[in-house]
Amino acid sequence: MRIAAIDIGSNSVHMIAADAQSAGGLELIDKDKHFVRLGDGVFETGHLREDRVEAAVEAIEGYARIARSIGAERVVTVATSATREAENGEDFVRRVRDETGLDARVISGEEEARLIYLAVLQTIDLQQRRALVVDIGGGSVELTVGVGDQIEVATSLPLGVRRLRDTIGDEGRLDKKDLKRLRRHIDEVAGEVIEAIHEHGVDLVVGTSGTLTALGELAIAPDSSWKTINSESASLEDLEDLTKRLVKQSPKERVSDSGVEPRRADTIHLGAVLITHLLKRIAVDSITFSDASLREGVIRDYLQQSEADAGRALTGSLQRRTVFELGRRYGADGPRARHIRTLALEIFDRTRELHGRTDDDRRYLEYAAELHRVGHFVSYRRNHKHARYLIRHARMPGFTNDEVRFLALLVRYHRKSLPKAKHKRFNKLAPERQRALEVLAGILRVAIALDRKGGQAVTSALVEVHDENVEIYASGSDVLDEVRAARQERALLERALGREVVIQCGVVESSMPHLSSPRSA
Repeated sequence: MRIAAIDIGSNSVHMIAADAQSAGGLELIDKDKHFVRLGDGVFETGHLREDRVEAAVEAIEGYARIARSIGAERVVTVATSATREAENGEDFVRRVRDETGLDARVISGEEEARLIYLAVLQTIDLQQRRALVVDIGGGSVELTVGVGDQIEVATSLPLGVRRLRDTIGDEGRLDKKDLKRLRRHIDEVAGEVIEAIHEHGVDLVVGTSGTLTALGELAIAPDSSWKTINSESASLEDLEDLTKRLVKQSPKERVSDSGVEPRRADTIHLGAVLITHLLKRIAVDSITFSDASLREGVIRDYLQQSEADAGRALTGSLQRRTVFELGRRYGADGPRARHIRTLALEIFDRTRELHGRTDDDRRYLEYAAELHRVGHFVSYRRNHKHARYLIRHARMPGFTNDEVRFLALLVRYHRKSLPKAKHKRFNKLAPERQRALEVLAGILRVAIALDRKGGQAVTSALVEVHDENVEIYASGSDVLDEVRAARQERALLERALGREVVIQCGVVESSMPHLSSPRSA
């Protein structure tokens, strides 16, 4: 299978295309990046600049054309810190979808950390050692601790180099006062996490990303003809010597005297201060470099999930195999569909005493959650109606005609107008099936809203049924936008359940201070 991944970062837009090998490896087909600086100013103003958005969309559109021209069966697109934090991030994602046809998934910092760790596993032999993987991006820093393929902790901190530049306000030389202020800021943001990792203990630190690999090249191989520094290590002492030189130089001097890439000259010294301070605080005297990246992790995760889904489909019912193939055909499968399915079934099961729907109806909800995005294959605009049409006219082995009609109508009502008696297709349903559709569509709307930004920020939906209302607690970190979106979509569920539906932020589960515990890589 040929697959491409596009990573929309705060500094660059990256693309990689690879063929999945039967032995589980990846054969690189193409790789490129555009340094678009999408995060310029966003961490100060909260808005993506229009000129940076234009540059990013142009780069993404070019990569989409390349991916399709080389026969990529799937183009998986993710966006990170700058997009997820910008107030106009959703507008940017919508524009990417409209102009390139790609549905960019805005991932959480914790998910970003997990995917980076997954990529590192393919490039560094960790030998069952407990490793801390550090990725320094433009907007955030991801820290992941794991042993083998078991991730123990993962977190994302707002300490990316472009954000630090905006915070410190100086891309030039740093004096002792500036350095003291910068290190104090790092401690304020990361101090508790550093102490927690230090107490946990790590056997080695692995660094990845453009900033860290650039520092590695400068520290250990400035005049080398090596093609990669993957698996090579630099001592803390060498990095400190490099840092002392970089902070005393102007951006031009970093390029002319130290050999820094011009596009990194305004931020690389901040990355150097950050990594040396982290290593000292964690009490590790060296760092090993990996040429892995988020986009390799995205491809690896997609392939693993597709393989798992294919296995479930092959051993599941004919209906389930049909749904899997249809979703895959129209690009509606993937982590977001699976996550929404999980949230929807969670709400269904915990409100069953009120709605009393059957196991057959539960399956319809599961299938609708997996297929609700098929309409994006045609267009984002009116995608709910496109989805109904595609399902209604698809070959659906295992389903009767009535079942196909019901499923197609259920998916149609996942957004926009609520079911009404004047809607001809809804009106043709028997009253009992109208009731079933309202319950299922009401649950589906709330579940979709709970993943509003597509980053799987809501980890679970705890439901409590009371005499006067139903309370849904959305657990996760920074889920206020999702809660607000779900409140706007609760009307149909309230109508179906005959109760007020109260949706609010729940408890953030964590195994260490500020550290989320995601699923295994």
